[in-house]
Amino acid sequence: LEAPAGLKVRRAMAMALSNPKAQGQGKCAALRVGFASVGSMGHPEMCNAPCVHMLKNGSCHLGFACGFCHFVHGRKKKLDKSQRSMLQEADTGQRLTIILPHIIQKMAHLADPEVGKLVQMLQQQLQLVTESSENDIFNKKLRQLQIHRSLERMNCSALFDLAMSALPEHILQTFAAVQSQMFPFLSPQEQMVLPEGIVLKFWL
Repeated sequence: LEAPAGLKVRRAMAMALSNPKAQGQGKCAALRVGFASVGSMGHPEMCNAPCVHMLKNGSCHLGFACGFCHFVHGRKKKLDKSQRSMLQEADTGQRLTIILPHIIQKMAHLADPEVGKLVQMLQQQLQLVTESSENDIFNKKLRQLQIHRSLERMNCSALFDLAMSALPEHILQTFAAVQSQMFPFLSPQEQMVLPEGIVLKFWL
């Protein structure tokens, strides 16, 4: 019988911890061992931006306390100058109407009860602002700038950063709580090492 996903991950972590090459170099053959950080939780959708120390040196002096992600990321997705300017000019309702549908859609694929509760909160918030944000001229400009195409390529954490100033505090606190306990989803070529004593939810 195949071992449960959580057990397989724990075994992989134990193997990585016991491998001196992996500990010293962060690599073993074709396998990449990532030393987890606070900012890595929820990788790739809910994690923070990549750690510059890991990118440059393959290690980070802050270790698990680092607020940035220690795992592999693709090329950073960001808005261009015109798109950023438009979001800054948008009122609270318009900003949420633009961004929340993308967050909700991405989170809908994360099968976890806590994420489901957060999605419900975001849907309720979206309903509150949608009716007051109808503006044909504004929507036409959105289409011209292709802002939705750019937002589709960003992860949930980056989208939350864009919406943060327009979201109520209880939603921001819920997001932070969910993110901090979300086990990173890694590629088959990656393993994760956690410091001794750190325990996370296993939901893979």
